[in-house]
Amino acid sequence: MSTLPKTKAGLKITLPRGLADKFSFEDENDIDMEATQDGILLKLSKQAKILKEIKMKMKEKAGLTKEDMAIAVKAGLIDEDQLYYWTQEWQKSIKRSEEDYKTGRYNESKDLKDFIAGLKE
Repeated sequence: MSTLPKTKAGLKITLPRGLADKFSFEDENDIDMEATQDGILLKLSKQAKILKEIKMKMKEKAGLTKEDMAIAVKAGLIDEDQLYYWTQEWQKSIKRSEEDYKTGRYNESKDLKDFIAGLKE
């Protein structure tokens, strides 16, 4: 597999998929270019780094700050009416309930009457 970029008409550069994946480049907006003494340095843009961190927090269910949520909404990662779900408090609650389920700390009910009776126990 070639690791050299290809130049296209209009001076567009196409990175090999392996390099793009290795450095988490998802689209052209993720790349900052900087002229150096030795050539051109390509690096992950500040915005792409922030989005990557937000995606990681979402994956890990760590909860997002208000600033993270505003960025995530603007980037289309979250619907505005679902912001509550991504708060740190809500994510802690989700983690607790998943842990309860994994360890068997829950009750099953056949119907609503059975469910209500279980709450009274």
